[in-house]
Amino acid sequence: MAVVVDRVQETSTTLGTAAYVLAGAVAGYRAFAAALSTGAVVPYAAFDASGGGWETGLGTFNAAANTLARTTIRASSNAGAAVAWDSGTRQVFISPTAADGIQAMLRTALGGGVAGQPLIARGAGDAAWGGGAAVMTSSFLSGTASLTLDPACMALDIIAGGAGGGGGPGVLCSGYGSGGGAGGGGTIVGPVLVRVADLPSTTLTVIVGAAGAAVAGLTTGGGSTSPSTSGVPGGASSVVSGSRTLISAFGGGGGSSGWQGSRAGGGGGAGLSSAGGTAPSDSNGGGGAAGADGGVAGGFNGATPGTNTTPFGGGAGGSHAYQSANSGSVGGNTYGGGAGGGAGGYLNATLAGVAGYAGGKLLPNGASAAGGAVATSTSAAAAGDAGQGIGSAGGGGGGTSVAAYPMGGAGGAGGLCAGGGGGGSSNVAGGRGGAGGKGGDGFVIVRQYLG
Repeated sequence: MAVVVDRVQETSTTLGTAAYVLAGAVAGYRAFAAALSTGAVVPYAAFDASGGGWETGLGTFNAAANTLARTTIRASSNAGAAVAWDSGTRQVFISPTAADGIQAMLRTALGGGVAGQPLIARGAGDAAWGGGAAVMTSSFLSGTASLTLDPACMALDIIAGGAGGGGGPGVLCSGYGSGGGAGGGGTIVGPVLVRVADLPSTTLTVIVGAAGAAVAGLTTGGGSTSPSTSGVPGGASSVVSGSRTLISAFGGGGGSSGWQGSRAGGGGGAGLSSAGGTAPSDSNGGGGAAGADGGVAGGFNGATPGTNTTPFGGGAGGSHAYQSANSGSVGGNTYGGGAGGGAGGYLNATLAGVAGYAGGKLLPNGASAAGGAVATSTSAAAAGDAGQGIGSAGGGGGGTSVAAYPMGGAGGAGGLCAGGGGGGSSNVAGGRGGAGGKGGDGFVIVRQYLG
C-alpha cells in the first residue's frame, strides 16, 4: 500500500529515465530519508520548471542509495511514459494522484454491496494514520442508510461520487429522426478527513445519488417537431452527521432528446458546488450548463466536449448536429470524475443513419465504451456498449434508415458516476428513436480508523 506523508520534497539532477538520485530537501520541506525507510512505496510527482516536463506515479524509496525508483508511471508529459530528463534540476515530491484518491481506494472497497447495506472490510492501518490502527471500511452503492461508527473509531475519511445523468432518447418527428444527446458525469470528491471528536453525532446518514434513469425512445408524436423529454439528471451523494454535512458529490445532467432538423445537446458535467445542467429539448437550446467549481458544459451542435482536467469534475455529454456529413461527438473524458456519454447516431446529409459515438473515460487508464453500429440490410441498429468500471460512460446507440429495422439503438448505461449514452435516430416511417442510456450509480465509502 502506498504511503503518504506531508512536506517531503527534494531536488534531483538525474538524467534519462533512471531512478531519481535525491539531492537534498527544498527549503521548508523534509528529505525523503527523514520520513521513509527502504522499500516504502509513495505516490510522487516530478517536474522541471525551466523545461516544462513533468510526471506522476508510484516510486520506491531506497535509503542506502538515497534514490526513488520510478516503479509505476501514472501520467507524464511524455504521453504517459517515463520522462527522459535532459540536464537541469527537477523538483521531486510526495503527492497523491487522482488514481490514488479515486481508483485505488474504490477498487479496494467496492467489492459488492446491497442497497442500503454497507460492505465491511477490516485491515491494517496506513502508517500515516497512526502506525497500524485497525481500519473498518463501509461502502454504499445505492439507497439511503444509517451508519453508526464503531466506539473505538478515532477518525474517518470519506469519499463520494455523484450519479451520472441519463442519455436523451432518439426521436422520429415529421418523418425524420435525430439521435439523443448524452448524459453528463458526476463529481467524485474526497477523501475528506474528519476527527470523530468534532462530529455532532456518531450516527451518520448516508445518501447515495440515484442514477439518471433510462428514457424510452420516442415515437412520431403525431408529427410533432418539439419533443420535450430530456434525459434524467443523476442524483447527489452525501454523508451527514447531525446537522452537519460532511461531504457532497453532485450528479451529472441529462442529455436532450433529438430534434428534427436541428441538434441534440449533451448534459453538463457536475462541479464541486453544484450539479451539471440537463440539456433542454428545444431547437434553440444548448448543452447542459457546467456544474459550479469544476464542471464542464455539455456539447452542442456536434461540438466535442473537452477533457475535464479538474481533479474531481464530471465530464460532459456528447452531442450532434442533424443532417451533416460528420458532426457527432464522443463523450467528454475526465481526470477525476465520471465521464460523459457518447451521442446517439444521427442522420447524415443523405438522411442515412450513422453509428453511435463512444462514451468518455476516466483518464489515464480508463476504458471507452463503443457506440452502437448502424442498421444494415441484415441487422438492426445496435445499442451502445455499457461503461466498464469507475467513471466510464456509455456509448451512443446506432441510427437506422432501414425499413426492415425501424428502431434506433439504445444508449449504453454509464459505469459508476458516469453518463449514459444517447439513443440512436430512426428515419423509418412508424419507427422509433432509441432509448437514452441509464446513468451510472453514485457511491459512498467511509473508512473508520480505530484507536
